[in-house]
Order: sequence, then C-alpha cells, then structure tokens
Amino acid sequence: MIKNLCMIFSMLSLNAPLFGQHPNPDRTFTRMSDNKTVVARIVSYDGKKVILKVKGSKEFTFDPGIFIDTDQKHLDDWLLTSRGLPARSDLDTRIKPGASFRVEMPGLAPTFLKQPAGFTISIPPDYSYPNPVPLLVFLNGGSGNESLDAAKSITEGKSYVLVSLPFSSEIKKDGPLGQSKKNMELIEAYHEAMLKELQTLVPNLSETHRILAGSSNGAHIIGAAIALDWDCYLDFFRGFVLWEGGGSISRDFKAAKGKGYCSWVGWGGKSEFKDFTIGVAKAMDDSRMNITKEEIGSAGHGMNKDAQLAVGKWLSEVAEPAFVRISENN
Repeated sequence: MIKNLCMIFSMLSLNAPLFGQHPNPDRTFTRMSDNKTVVARIVSYDGKKVILKVKGSKEFTFDPGIFIDTDQKHLDDWLLTSRGLPARSDLDTRIKPGASFRVEMPGLAPTFLKQPAGFTISIPPDYSYPNPVPLLVFLNGGSGNESLDAAKSITEGKSYVLVSLPFSSEIKKDGPLGQSKKNMELIEAYHEAMLKELQTLVPNLSETHRILAGSSNGAHIIGAAIALDWDCYLDFFRGFVLWEGGGSISRDFKAAKGKGYCSWVGWGGKSEFKDFTIGVAKAMDDSRMNITKEEIGSAGHGMNKDAQLAVGKWLSEVAEPAFVRISENN
C-alpha cells in the first residue's frame, strides 16, 4: 500500500547522512503538488509504483504520478535501462513514427548498384518505444535494389519495421547468387554488419516476430544461407519467405530442421523458372523443414500483387500465430 505521502515528505530530512554507495545514485525527487523534495535512490520500479530508498531513512512506495515531469522521465529511463534498453534520450533521433530513411554505413564496400553502403528502413506510423515491434526484411531480386514496395504490400495494414538490404559490390553476379560460396561469404559479412546496426537503431525489435523475405536472387541468398547455416540469419529471424528462388550448392536445408521456423515458398504459374523453385520446395521438404508451398497462377517470375497478398495471408494465418506461441512459451 502506498504510504501517506504528506507524512513521509514532512518526516524526511534532506541533510541526513548517506549510507554507502549504490548502483543507482541518490537524486532529488520533487512532489508536483507543492514542490517538496526528498533525496532517494530507486530500489525498484514496474511502471505503476516505485520503491525509493530515502537518504537517511528507509524504503517507501510511491505512485510515480505524484512527481514532477523531470522525475517521471528519469523513472521511465531507469525502467528502460534496467531492462537492457537504451533510455529514450539515447535513441537515434531518426527513429520515430512514420519515418523512412537510408542508414549509411561508410565502413562497408559500396552496394552492387554502386551506391554508398547502407540500407533503407521504414518505421510504422504507430511505433511506440519500448513496445516490441515486428520486423520484415526484404531482399529484392536482380541486382538487389532497396525498394520496399513488395514489403509494404505484404504487410499492408500491419505495424512492421520494414528494411531492404542491398548486395555488396564485391560479389560477382555470374548466375544464381546461392551457387557461389565466395559470393555468399561476402554477402554474409555485409548483411551481418547491417543487421547489427539495425538492432542498435531499433533496440525494441520483437524477439519472435522477425521475417526475412526474398525474390529471385534475394530468395537464392536466403536458400543458400539456410543451407550454409548462417548464424546471422538463422539466429536472428523466425520465418523465411522465398519467391522464385532458393538455390544453394548443396540443396541440404537440414540446418533449419526442428527449429520451428515458419517458411513460405512460392512460384509463378506462368514462370519459366517455376520447376526450379518447385525443386527447392521439395528439397526443403526432404530436409524436413516446415514450409507452406504455393503456386500463384497469375504470376510470372516477378512477385506480383497476387503473390504479395498470398504472403500477407500466410503471415496473418500461419506465421504470426506461431510467433505468438513461441513468445508465450519463452
């Protein structure tokens, strides 16, 4: 029960001695109603009530709403840092609801399209730190442009952070990317650095609601990464989407076996390459990956609107419920 606040504030002396040093240093808290102050350190705070160890006295429980705005902000920051999250004041100022921008990474090689190294990110309009926010990362086909059009279509109406990762200029694009071990090593290092930067930028990414999607060459990268057991993908993402691709050197996807990933593999009914992707889906089945397979009759090789809607439906009906179960079991 919260104590009689008037009595507590009148009893406490601001000049009482400090009993030792604490990880959370003493500070002055000010009551909003009459500007009375008390020096104390935070013992615990759960967002609803705060226990303060008052200097020269004992612990008392308070409603945080009695304190001035500056103190309430301090309590909010303390709660975040005690959970291993940055204080609001330490967040990148670009991370705000509805923002879209490019993150530059000058320490890396330029992109395959000769742009400075970096990636494109979009923050949902209802983003609210520190609430966990879902993530969808998209790898486009061809030369790996940074368009988020397909990602936006897939997640239409859903509050996902969207990211597009490009390919490194160091690779040699002489066929399906997944067929070259050297290319894959270069892309792994490139994307690993970018995913680490992403986690720093958006520290409240959901631990479970994380999808990696790719079309054509983007799907080849994902398929090869699963076969090569990339930690930066398999430890980070909980679901994979492969459209018209997924080739790897080994066609052995056992690294994902039994790990509970939700995966969707799709191909176009009008695509001249559909047999290739059907073969990828069979290889994933043979490796006992849990996948949803779907042909989109209206589509060719490109991921058309029907294909994007199909992935969005799978996301709502299959992947997200599975992610919720994972979250509840952790």
